[in-house]
Amino acid sequence: MDKKGLEKVISNYSLYKEPDLDSQWITFADILPKIKKLEENNLLSVSPAGASIEGRKIYRIKAGNGNIKALLWSQMHGDENTATKAIFDIINFLISDKEPVSLRRTILDKLEIHFVPMLNPDGAEKFTRENSINIDLNRDALSLQCPESLALIKIKDKLNPDFCFNLHDQNRYYTAGKTDLTPALSLLSPPYDYENSINNARKKGMKLIVQIKKALDDILPGRIAKYSDEHEPRSFGDFINKGNSSVILIESGFIKNDPAKDKIRELNFTALLTAFESIALKSYEENLINHYYDIPVNENRCFDMLLKGLSLSAGGKEFNIDIGINNYLLPSAADREFYSKGIIEGLGDLSTFTAHKIIDCTGLNAHPGKIFSEKIFDYNDALAFDLNPVFESGHTTLLFKEDNRKNEYINAPYNIYLGRSKNIHEIKPESEANFSLSDSTGVRYLIINGFLSEPPFNNKLIRNGLIFH
Repeated sequence: MDKKGLEKVISNYSLYKEPDLDSQWITFADILPKIKKLEENNLLSVSPAGASIEGRKIYRIKAGNGNIKALLWSQMHGDENTATKAIFDIINFLISDKEPVSLRRTILDKLEIHFVPMLNPDGAEKFTRENSINIDLNRDALSLQCPESLALIKIKDKLNPDFCFNLHDQNRYYTAGKTDLTPALSLLSPPYDYENSINNARKKGMKLIVQIKKALDDILPGRIAKYSDEHEPRSFGDFINKGNSSVILIESGFIKNDPAKDKIRELNFTALLTAFESIALKSYEENLINHYYDIPVNENRCFDMLLKGLSLSAGGKEFNIDIGINNYLLPSAADREFYSKGIIEGLGDLSTFTAHKIIDCTGLNAHPGKIFSEKIFDYNDALAFDLNPVFESGHTTLLFKEDNRKNEYINAPYNIYLGRSKNIHEIKPESEANFSLSDSTGVRYLIINGFLSEPPFNNKLIRNGLIFH
């Protein structure tokens, strides 16, 4: 392998990064101008491969003229766009004239690569996993009811690719095995039956994954995991892998201080280029599948925040508990922005879990968030009101006048409640995370919609409150 050539490309990744695809919400309108520009490049062939239920086109972009065929698709789930961005970065490299030319020529001479950069444009528009009729395309491989699924399977059947790359995003609540490290990427050669059998196609995929992991371990050791190999016959990876095509699932994960997944996007670029070169040179064939089984498996044992050693009073008794909270990113269609909803995902003994943020709460008592009822606010009232005493007394939510507010959140450092009941907050699993932590001196921490702050509150609260009706 031309290790120095590959290292040079990776070190110069910024030269190939598509500059306009930096949003966390990537839609068909964002990629269409890129595709139209690529149509003008004589190194590529761009063609429609079908259309979504709402009529948005699904494009296929072909690069290379080799005998080994590869098919890649991204954004099968509309809210998983990290690999879509990386695909355009890869294409920028393939059509560039920058050094090293030899690596580019090797890939384009040996491989014929077909990219489908957004299989679910309707889901991308709404930032949803499913398509416009709420069907998960990755559970449609058997019934093939959706036009998006049909477009993919028609490409696959006509092309009969040697390798398929199924590109997704996974949530940030996994760890790489029993470690406290979250996977940056998770890889899998999907099982095609419940017995987890290995045919020739799957064996090739396993060996290629070993090659990819070697390259990524040099960059982020301990951050590469194996996705669950529980067989799902309705998914495309499991369905395709029982034939002659080797399927490689790549799930974009999470690392701290990378909210837009820029580093994860770059790792996708590295993983795919490593795979292309290894396929072209057949160097993956030297790897042992035993090393595939050495890759740590994803384990769902991480929270966004873990509060340890709390006291909770109930029935006249004191209980020692931990509380695990996750902050889920949700789209707001009204203004095409995101808001977060903090949910209590675990309560009790969470000693076997880890978190992105761990707080020692020994000696503190947990109390449900209170609703401030001494005044009914409108937005202007709240802006002019000194809320610090309200927060210091454990209130997380203000009563607001009824209005026509349609959003589910408010850009303010508190929740608002448009009803009149006083008991909407509870400390229990699956409820919104709104409570206070106190000791004999008063409130030490306040959790409003899953975000933690401490006195003085007015200048430190996150402006992401929920609206309760």
